[in-house]
Amino acid sequence: MKKLEEYAALNDFVFYRHYHILEYIKLKEPLSSLDREALAATIMHALVDLHLIDKERETLDLDNLCIRDDGIGYHYEEHPFAQGTPLWIKDQLRKKCLMITGGLPVTMKLSMLSPFQKTCVYDLNTAYSCTFSKFTFYEADYDSPTRPGVIAKDRPFLEVEIDGVKYLVDTLLDRLYLSEEFKKRYHMQIKSQFDSWNLNANQQNIYSSHVQESNHYFSGLIAIFDLFQPSFNQPYFAEYNFEYQRAHENFPEIFQEARDIMQDKPYKNLSKKNQFNK
Repeated sequence: MKKLEEYAALNDFVFYRHYHILEYIKLKEPLSSLDREALAATIMHALVDLHLIDKERETLDLDNLCIRDDGIGYHYEEHPFAQGTPLWIKDQLRKKCLMITGGLPVTMKLSMLSPFQKTCVYDLNTAYSCTFSKFTFYEADYDSPTRPGVIAKDRPFLEVEIDGVKYLVDTLLDRLYLSEEFKKRYHMQIKSQFDSWNLNANQQNIYSSHVQESNHYFSGLIAIFDLFQPSFNQPYFAEYNFEYQRAHENFPEIFQEARDIMQDKPYKNLSKKNQFNK
């Protein structure tokens, strides 16, 4: 057996609902059955994709937080019912800066969620869709998986196809579900639907303008974020902090522009006002 904490990737850059994945497990016990499903799949997909385990021989023991080689535990599923966003999708999204994200890399925008921040899920779904050639936007009601008897109303979803299989993307909770299974399991009632292949000319123009690649505002936003960066030390900002550093590595020239902006007097004065955060 090998403890999950011994895998550097799970400590460093595998996240679940914007927390470090092992930190989420520790902080959120007892876990819901849906969380357990998604956490197990997210961990196994990450370790298999990174070639750190043998998917045919090794399994996950989520109760004891270890990988086993005796066949006991959760076996890797190529298409699990629920999982976090796969690493390969995040890798594509972090390289794209769009108009609808204010010029920020998509992953940085997606990871800026917190319990205290409202966001436009429609914008997040649009940004997420940018790497898929075919997709569907839904607005739907469904039975809440974690609140028995409660119907979630008017929730936006994005549906995409991965290796010929349709998934529903919940950008608010950073989870993917097998689309048809989710619709049946939680009695999903579709209230509106927009398919990428059926958009009229006006809708297509609007969509294209939203996902146009642009980092026009990126440096200005980074200049502001830098002032408050020390405040983002809570566990639910873990993925944001990681994506902030990856953006720094991927777009060094924009961070240099941000440093230049911060040399201006208004930013210097604002920086002094926020010394208490350091």
